[in-house]
Amino acid sequence: MNVGKIGFFSEFEEEEEETYVYKSYVVCPNCKDEFRTDNCPQKEEEKMFCSCKNLELGCIEGDGHPCVIGSKGGFITIRYKTDYPLFIEKDN
Repeated sequence: MNVGKIGFFSEFEEEEEETYVYKSYVVCPNCKDEFRTDNCPQKEEEKMFCSCKNLELGCIEGDGHPCVIGSKGGFITIRYKTDYPLFIEKDN
């Protein structure tokens, strides 16, 4: 026996989870290395560097805004040796 779809069940669709697409980047003006802000370190002891070592990316843990959405609290830190980093937004 084949049971057909009736009423509101006939158009029931599974809802898709909304995902945030990161568009914020930190760019070294010297070597042109790009870092997505969601890929930055999330612990104080972790560090990332650009190829020419001008930029150092890290995190300060704390009760403030999370380094990454859904993570524990903290702030992304960016230090530079000679040239100020560029901050850009990209559309995917």
